Amino acid sequence: NKTVDGIFCTDDLTAITVMNIAQKLKISIPEELKVIGYDGTKLIKRIAPQLSTIVQPIDEMCDVMIDLLLRRILMLHLRKIILFQFSYHCLNPVKKDT
Repeated sequence: NKTVDGIFCTDDLTAITVMNIAQKLKISIPEELKVIGYDGTKLIKRIAPQLSTIVQPIDEMCDVMIDLLLRRILMLHLRKIILFQFSYHCLNPVKKDT
């Protein structure tokens, strides 16, 4: 289809496949068709023409998500402890010696 001049792929491997098919169809990249990948795999360094890709900081994103998850787990645990202690003290009031 001559109205399509670019394809944004969900990952670099798909983008490489698109580029290979385009080359077989004699579609010039990037002159006739622009292709962009999305994950920044190391495979793209060997591809000609060079593939444009969007790199996500996966390691940093995982660190943040793990930290948030652990905080949430800790907060839920602390709430249970506080509620238990509150309930226990309400049901078992401390008697003062007179």
